[in-house]
Amino acid sequence: MKKTILLFFVITGIISCTENDSNLDTTVSDLIIGEWQLQSIIEKGVDVDLTECELKSTLTFNQNDSLTGVSYIMDSIKSCYSEDEKSTWKKNSNDTYTIDGCNIDIIFSEENTACEIKITNKPTDYEGLFKGMDNVHFKKK
Repeated sequence: MKKTILLFFVITGIISCTENDSNLDTTVSDLIIGEWQLQSIIEKGVDVDLTECELKSTLTFNQNDSLTGVSYIMDSIKSCYSEDEKSTWKKNSNDTYTIDGCNIDIIFSEENTACEIKITNKPTDYEGLFKGMDNVHFKKK
């Protein structure tokens, strides 16, 4: 009987170690991963009046540090068209991010269902995803 109980504890210990070892994944999922829908844009301190067309814009942050999305744009003749977006992102050691060559601070809501992207530094000749923008607000889809 003692051998059976001892064998039970040994097997339980091996199983629990194996399960714990498989959970030691060094890649921790980041809160930014997922699809986000545009809510607002602030350019030069002014809240931009976005159209229903523009509010359909989305960004998807993928696990492999790629960024994809669709920007919807209202042209001068009031036609809504879309442009595909592709870029990369990375989380820096100081909990900031680099997206499309810009240094970014991301502030998540308490429930992580919304975020504010603050562009803190971009190259002077920047022509990318966040051109002219100071802050961008998204909600999780």
